Amino acid sequence: MGRRTSNRLTRGTEEFRGGGRGAGRSARLCAIGVLGAAGVFAAAVAATGLASPGDRRSQRDGASETGSKRLLASYTLSQPRGPRIDTKWFGARTTISWSTGSGHAGSLYVASAGKPERLIARGSRGSELVRWIVPDVRYLFRLYAGSSKKDLLASHTLSQPTGPRMEARWFGVSTAISWSTGGSRTGSLYVSAAGKRERLFGRGRVGSQRVGWIAPGVRYVFHLYAGFSKKRLLASSTVLLPKRARIDAKWFGSSTAISWSTGGRRTGSLYVAAAGKRERLFGRGRVGSQRVRWIAPGVRYVFRLYVS
Repeated sequence: MGRRTSNRLTRGTEEFRGGGRGAGRSARLCAIGVLGAAGVFAAAVAATGLASPGDRRSQRDGASETGSKRLLASYTLSQPRGPRIDTKWFGARTTISWSTGSGHAGSLYVASAGKPERLIARGSRGSELVRWIVPDVRYLFRLYAGSSKKDLLASHTLSQPTGPRMEARWFGVSTAISWSTGGSRTGSLYVSAAGKRERLFGRGRVGSQRVGWIAPGVRYVFHLYAGFSKKRLLASSTVLLPKRARIDAKWFGSSTAISWSTGGRRTGSLYVAAAGKRERLFGRGRVGSQRVRWIAPGVRYVFRLYVS
């Protein structure tokens, strides 16, 4: 038997392509099969998805009443001031996000395996989706002020593990499932739902797919096998989205993905209030996700999900 690894994937969520999504819009499938997947998922979201995970509150049948609307969940988002760099893994691709925290332009450099650093992007904030991140190589990202390298604003070290891995990220209407065999071997990823017979999900050394059929309260078990058969199990992971109302945010440099779900069949209305001002409608639907660019560092945003 080959080495087996097992990890439990819980809530996730980051959309790596832009665009708002509502409940009535079906999730788009993005398949990345490059020949031939995360940690505890809720922790990965807190560590790499947001600079500040915010305060989460959820009310079920005993939810408070606000006028004619019933409050299902609330979420407070306050992104920190100051420069920052963040990375998110999506199989064959990795998202590199940065911000100078001041509105002034900066220069983002990367050095790997002891080689001289090279420029990868410029701007006050942004996000790059790259394919050249490989396991067991140490990458050092440095963000400098302006176009020179005199004033270092922030640094970030990335080293992806060499072993097999899987990861799930939740985006309201869809969930991104990513995997890697951890080497040059092609793998076959299978999934079973609610104890039913498993079926083929994807093949390749690394890959990522966004799917819209992950339902709250249903247990999905993913098995990654070596090669094209099911003889050698490389890794297994469980995805179980909570069956309750929830709101989540993920930072992508120049934009933030806001996702929500009422946790059932009820249509909800998501409102947002910034800096103590009157709340306004953000989105409607049973589930949804929107990428927005107006989230500013140091400003407190309160999101509330209601149902009539």
